[in-house]
Amino acid sequence: MSAYRILYGRIGLTNRIVHFIGPGLRLSRNPGSNFFRISRIKPIITCNKTGSQESSNAEQRLELAIQAAGLGIWDWDVINDETHFDKNWIRTLGYDSRELLKSSNWLALVHPEDYNMVSEITEELIMGKYPSNSLAYRIKTKHGSWKWILSFSKIQSFQVDGKAAVIIGTHLDIDFIKEKEIELEEITRELRKTNSELEKFAYITSHNLRAPVVNLRTLTEMQAEEVLSSEANAEITENIRYCVKQLDSTLNDLIEIVASKSENDVKKEHLDLEAELEQIIRSIGQQVHDSGAHIEKNFSESESIFFSKRFLHSILINLLTNAIKYRSDKRKLEINLKTCIHKDYTELYFSDNGLGMDMNKFGNKVFGLYQRFHGKIEGKGLGLYIIKSQIEAMDGKIEVDSEPEVGTTFKISFKNRISQQR
Repeated sequence: MSAYRILYGRIGLTNRIVHFIGPGLRLSRNPGSNFFRISRIKPIITCNKTGSQESSNAEQRLELAIQAAGLGIWDWDVINDETHFDKNWIRTLGYDSRELLKSSNWLALVHPEDYNMVSEITEELIMGKYPSNSLAYRIKTKHGSWKWILSFSKIQSFQVDGKAAVIIGTHLDIDFIKEKEIELEEITRELRKTNSELEKFAYITSHNLRAPVVNLRTLTEMQAEEVLSSEANAEITENIRYCVKQLDSTLNDLIEIVASKSENDVKKEHLDLEAELEQIIRSIGQQVHDSGAHIEKNFSESESIFFSKRFLHSILINLLTNAIKYRSDKRKLEINLKTCIHKDYTELYFSDNGLGMDMNKFGNKVFGLYQRFHGKIEGKGLGLYIIKSQIEAMDGKIEVDSEPEVGTTFKISFKNRISQQR
């Protein structure tokens, strides 16, 4: 065996042929001579078909998993301000690749309530303060609705000054999960509130029921005694009648309270405020006339609300009769009603110049059950508790501001129909 060395690699010598292992050339000896021949050979590329197929299958499975999870992949070239989104993700938002913004202006799609938070944290990531972050926020779809997403961002490469050069990340559609989370929070809040109200309700009503029952038992035991004068017997009978009257009043209050909290038979409809107010004023016309009240109204900003007619009548009657009952004898009664639009609510302001209340003293008790603040004027302390329950049963809110000898203003927020359908 002899060996020949050439520029391209190495050769192997046999009796008939020299094999060259090199860059596409073969060195061979001509039969019957000592001359060699160099010839070019075609490269043979062998592929591992099994490995290639497995790689293709893995890619398909990964793509399927990404689509099934509602996951979108993106990368952001911070230096050139170019953002590229996964096409499938773009389609879930209703856009196509030509419509979605390609720069950092994608922040314009973030919900206004989330914008400052997303903008600040994104800026901190760009500055290199953190290597990654995870945020949940709402983003606007092409159709104008809002979709909750969970965004994970990570710096892939840095600039010389330590700032981010390229940021990569994912968007996960969590809209359904977030909606259920919000619903659960609302249910939990309502349950806690209801439980607290039930505890107060049980305490107050049990007290109001127990007192007359105890009195009745004592009176009937006294009446059962054999020796009683006719005068004593008549007095006991009169007291029994009074206790029964108390029980009847308390039970009627309970029925009214329970009815105010039930919305099973209550339907919402569009109500013309001026028409409904006029109807209520006519129903208590004699009281309005006797009080000399002047009623001013301005519904120019919103003439109607979407609410229960039965509940609205109850609210207006309570507020009007309270204004008349607690008017000041030092001035003529002035009642003003006006509406305003604020975000998702139509607000009704009901003001009077009556006796007013000390909010520092009674502010947290105004809407309580059986709460009264003017002892010399007859009342149960039930009306404001009931109208608050009715308003909240319809997803509304009520607030009050008052000052002694100046007057009282109630602000009632009725939820608009559009916001309820979101």
